[in-house]
Amino acid sequence: MQTEFIKLAVIFIVIMVMVLAKLKLRDAMIAAILLTVILFGIPLGDATKLMIQSVYEKDTLLVVGSFILVTFLQRIMENRKLLERAEMALQRLSGDRRMVCVIAPVIIGFLPSAGAVNICGAIVDKATGKDLDVEEKTFVTSYYRHISESFSPTYNAILLALSITAVSTGQFVLFMAPMVVVLLVLGYVFYLRKLSKGYEASEDEMIDKKEEFKQLLYCFWPLVLCIVLVIALNLSVIKVLPFIIVLSIIVYRLSLKEVLDFAKTSVEWRIIFNTIILMMFKNILTYTGAIGKLPDLFAGSAIPQFAAFGIIMFLGTIISGANSMIVLLIPLAFASIPHAGAGLLVYLMALSYAAMQISPTHICLAIITEYFRVSWGQLMKKTIPVIVVFVVILTGYYVLLSGFGI
Repeated sequence: MQTEFIKLAVIFIVIMVMVLAKLKLRDAMIAAILLTVILFGIPLGDATKLMIQSVYEKDTLLVVGSFILVTFLQRIMENRKLLERAEMALQRLSGDRRMVCVIAPVIIGFLPSAGAVNICGAIVDKATGKDLDVEEKTFVTSYYRHISESFSPTYNAILLALSITAVSTGQFVLFMAPMVVVLLVLGYVFYLRKLSKGYEASEDEMIDKKEEFKQLLYCFWPLVLCIVLVIALNLSVIKVLPFIIVLSIIVYRLSLKEVLDFAKTSVEWRIIFNTIILMMFKNILTYTGAIGKLPDLFAGSAIPQFAAFGIIMFLGTIISGANSMIVLLIPLAFASIPHAGAGLLVYLMALSYAAMQISPTHICLAIITEYFRVSWGQLMKKTIPVIVVFVVILTGYYVLLSGFGI
């Protein structure tokens, strides 16, 4: 087992080194596949068969199909300027700029688009004025924009994690919800509480809150309905989204040309190819059998198994990103920890989320620091204290869940 663990460690280190050297994740995973085949002596015929199966197996098709559908819905919302219209309605409806800074980025965050962070930046900048410094504005924008990414099944990382575990979407979202509340509160305690409510209608401005709420609902109902149906009916996103998209086409009166254009641009081959490569790596790693033997390695360790995997997940995600760590580590953790379930998945995915907020490989951080003209280090100065507190609370939460057998 010691030898097999060393082989796994070598593969893991190669992935991290390649990503740290700013090579593409795709190239790092291809190298990892080749290295796994060589180190574990997998026959070329078996390796080829596994890779071909990975292209059309159910899990791969579900992840790729869901991503294409989510991207199609995103194209509709961008084309109809629903995000900008919703932001204006939210300002008039809440009358509280702190709520605008929280709600707008969180809702916009349901869309897996790095460019959406700039929309959030404009909202936060306008809402806070001169009452937050530029570093705080950058943090608030990035932090609240990504909270949805910690739990929403509209994200590829969440879909990937759910596809390689037996945890249902409904279970995951339900048990992640308390940690989402913690994230919302921490951002307020550290920075937003210094703001006054701020927004007030001018004397000559009449705000019809009923109309503003209708406008907000008109803009955001596809996202809200999608999440509600997924959770309430315990359905996968790929089963819900076609229905949502058809309704959106009708409600927003899309022309046939628009539908065809959106369908064409929703197929992002780079992301699809990367997903297939990740699934190939997962299947080949599973074939080695090394995953099932990991419990023997941790049997005599003084560090609790969940903590050991948590540390690896956190540090690995900072360096190599979330997707590679999800594929590499979650199967290992579920094979090693007895009765692993929703609690463990929440713990590891929340750590992955936290690590991405301080990762230099996170593209959104590069975009938002450029928008506000601050350095990555300035953003980290505001982010790291919040993340440290969150990780401490998260660890206690996992211990509580595991105590109840979750």
